[in-house]
Amino acid sequence: MLNSCTSDFADEFPVAEVIGIDLSPTQPAWTPPNCKFEIDDASQLWTFPDNTFDYIHIRFMLGCFKDWTHVYKECLRCLKPGGWVEHQDYSVRLYSDDGSLPPDSIWTEWAKVLIAAGEKIGQTIEVIDKNNFVNWMMDAGFDDVQTKRIKMPMGGWSADKKWKEVGEFNRLSFGTNLEGYALYFLIKVMGWEYIEVQVFLGKIRAAMRNEDYHGYTYV
Repeated sequence: MLNSCTSDFADEFPVAEVIGIDLSPTQPAWTPPNCKFEIDDASQLWTFPDNTFDYIHIRFMLGCFKDWTHVYKECLRCLKPGGWVEHQDYSVRLYSDDGSLPPDSIWTEWAKVLIAAGEKIGQTIEVIDKNNFVNWMMDAGFDDVQTKRIKMPMGGWSADKKWKEVGEFNRLSFGTNLEGYALYFLIKVMGWEYIEVQVFLGKIRAAMRNEDYHGYTYV
């Protein structure tokens, strides 16, 4: 597995042997007995033998890989016959169905600058946009690629109780990770000053709290 929820997955499926991979040693000190973590770079050749896994999970890896087709080829090589790869990611673009999100909102600028940063370093932010990940999977040799698109609200504007709660959690998660995600791309890649980034992020946070914006992203 390639995500930070490896321990939860191991708890839910105690009969499975679960392996989490990360570049950094940031894993929790306590893990379930059927779970272990390894420090490795998934963009390189994988150290696992052919036909190792029944299931490989990839989540939220925008801007992480220069060659997604290579990553998927390694997934295919390491999967057992009949195994599955599940990849969950999201678009940095925000949409609205009722016209409540102005085309010149700060969300438009957010997507524009992140996409430009990804292009500059050759590690695209547009992973699910234009069905890019589907094309990369097929180029890697997968012949049964299925997709499910979900509209993920930003904030608690939805009248539906379930999606209101989902939107609140999405806003909390996005806000918690916002600065850490933006600082690298905007300062290291795009050359912005720190104070310039903080002003920009202040506008993003204000937009996150604006319940008149009925925005959502695709996951």
